Amino acid sequence: MEYLSEKLNNNQEKAVKTTEGYVRVIAGPGSGKTMTIACRYAYMVNELGISPSNILCLTFTNKAAREMKDRIEKYIGKGKTGDFICTFHSFCLKFLREEIYRMNLAKNFTIMDNDDELSILKEIYPELKITATEKKYKASILEISEAKQNYPDYVYYFDDKEQKKPTYWSRVFSAFVTRQRKYNILSFDDLIYFTLHILNNHTGVIEKWSDRISYVMVDETQDNNKKQWAIANKLSEINKNLFVVGDPDQSIYGWRGAKTEFLIDFDIYHTPCTNIVLNDNYRSLKCILDTSNSLIKNNVNRIDKEMLSHRNEEEKKVIWHHASCSSDESSWICKKIESLKNNGDRFKDIAILYRNSYSSRNIEQSLIKSKIPYIVYGGIRFFERAEIKDILAYLRMIEENDDFSFLRIINTPKRGLGNAFVNKLKERALYDNRSLYDTLYDNLYSPEFDKKGARSFCKLINESRKMKELFSISDIMEYLIDESGIRQTLKENGDEERMENLKELVLSAKLYEEEHSDENISLSIYLQDIALYTNLDYKKDGDNISIMTIHQSKGLEFKNVFIYDLTDGILPSWRSIREGGILATEEERRIMYVAMTRAKDNLFLTDSLGYNQSFGTDKMPSRFIFETKKYCISDESIPFDKNQIKYDINYSSKIIEHEISQVFEKGSKVNHPMFGNGRILDVTEYGYYVIEFPNFGKRKINFNFKGLQLVEMIEYYSNIQNYKIIP
Repeated sequence: MEYLSEKLNNNQEKAVKTTEGYVRVIAGPGSGKTMTIACRYAYMVNELGISPSNILCLTFTNKAAREMKDRIEKYIGKGKTGDFICTFHSFCLKFLREEIYRMNLAKNFTIMDNDDELSILKEIYPELKITATEKKYKASILEISEAKQNYPDYVYYFDDKEQKKPTYWSRVFSAFVTRQRKYNILSFDDLIYFTLHILNNHTGVIEKWSDRISYVMVDETQDNNKKQWAIANKLSEINKNLFVVGDPDQSIYGWRGAKTEFLIDFDIYHTPCTNIVLNDNYRSLKCILDTSNSLIKNNVNRIDKEMLSHRNEEEKKVIWHHASCSSDESSWICKKIESLKNNGDRFKDIAILYRNSYSSRNIEQSLIKSKIPYIVYGGIRFFERAEIKDILAYLRMIEENDDFSFLRIINTPKRGLGNAFVNKLKERALYDNRSLYDTLYDNLYSPEFDKKGARSFCKLINESRKMKELFSISDIMEYLIDESGIRQTLKENGDEERMENLKELVLSAKLYEEEHSDENISLSIYLQDIALYTNLDYKKDGDNISIMTIHQSKGLEFKNVFIYDLTDGILPSWRSIREGGILATEEERRIMYVAMTRAKDNLFLTDSLGYNQSFGTDKMPSRFIFETKKYCISDESIPFDKNQIKYDINYSSKIIEHEISQVFEKGSKVNHPMFGNGRILDVTEYGYYVIEFPNFGKRKINFNFKGLQLVEMIEYYSNIQNYKIIP
């Protein structure tokens, strides 16, 4: 063991050598968790003679599984790890290849991808007399996934050939499951559900697999859902050798079903249990740990631990920059990056993190202006996202009438104008030597091109062109998003992220108009300026800044980290809090904690003043900043009164409480002092109502407007709970 002991502290060594029974390891960020698991595996193989084929090591992602396997092979030799270092889904696939016959399916079953799901729906829709217009395919796929979660007894339909389908199944779900059984295909969800069903309901299976697997090790257990926990428990039921590693403070996947309580209460339901805490941090400076510790201690649902730094370099301070506006915030970041670069850091040593992907727009524009190379880790650059390119193509069509833009948007969203239609139009345009749009418009009522979708498209373009002289660029954008059908399509498909991106694009246009308010800005000039941010060349493997969402940063580390757009309502997310109350507030705080603990040497927190267009309120710094403020110093910020900032945070909290407690329901009849009585059509997650007034049409009214009065409640749709902000 000498070759390992030199690398381990006392708690790590205890985790490695405690091989029998139930073991829970609480491993904080930067505590050497992966190395500890790898050493434990190697110790069992090299020192105790346990066969790798008897050890199951479960990880959360394929990337983590590969990294774990590589680390272990350094200790025990290449190719000696066996097949059981894998994700839950990968293990379940191996399991079902042997056991699926118990479910009356062949072992050569196929795993469905998105295209397979779509193909099945296209097959069953005509049988059910459903059209894609009536019910979007994406909506059905979501419905099927939710049905499998809510009705796990669907698995019995496969287990028993005579099993009748329950009457409470929807028509789509019933037909879909029937096709699954007929075609011998499973979804990724099915891998988990079928495995657990077989383990629970078929005699001899537990004994068989317990004889094969003597030890179960589970990494990142705070991210496991109920069914994954159940599989791990079932596989260790006989041998009772279950080793779990995780950190409740880093649980940020509640929306995926992750449950921190399984890890927190592990020692209650698994006795006797050895508890070990890895609280020695080898990643971050003390100032970063002190700041992150002070934040996470505000959570109640956790296991208390104090992360201790093992780095003795010259101490620094966490920097908080409070900017006057969003453009100043991003400009300050770029200047700080240039300073870090001049002091010897590489761009690849720097990461910019944000809560939501739409937040990338402003910082991307500043990076481009400053000629700082960057990549969007695990994502797409803002101006390269499909929905953004679609709207910009509409604008170019209005201004420039170019064929490239025409081809992008003629059938976006779907208008029934397929390839055959477009090819005929191309031929005619080539013959007439005219643009595609002009050719279509001039031949709109000819038998060849007389289609409803073509007429609506031409009307949209012509009406938009009329608006150029009278309306702002942002108004034209809003009109296009609504009247083209893009907003409705995204809403029906549940593409909330894309809808947020479009909101951010509109906001960027409004800011552009404000910045050039004393100039005669035309649509042509705007498109010329925006072209700066599109179709850029960059080297993906070069020396680039990494920008990403906080969720994407999980498991990564960087020398220098900026946490950007720390605005209350964004982090923490008001939408998450509105839906989940206190528990959601704690998860939002964990998201912040994960972001902070990615930093090794320098941590920068930034926010800005201004007006939040999405929420209809003045921007406030995230309350999380003030939970850590005694460990931070302000640097080059705009002047501010600390007492006023404290008041502002209290005010922000009161705003949230007011919005949540006073929100009216969808369907309510309300009275407005100017517009009169109206019906609430939608209660958005962005802080406003959509209200239909008979004499004024649709209006967006902010939640914090106190002039609305309830007339009568028509329907009860939501389940919004009151809550109090933890001070």
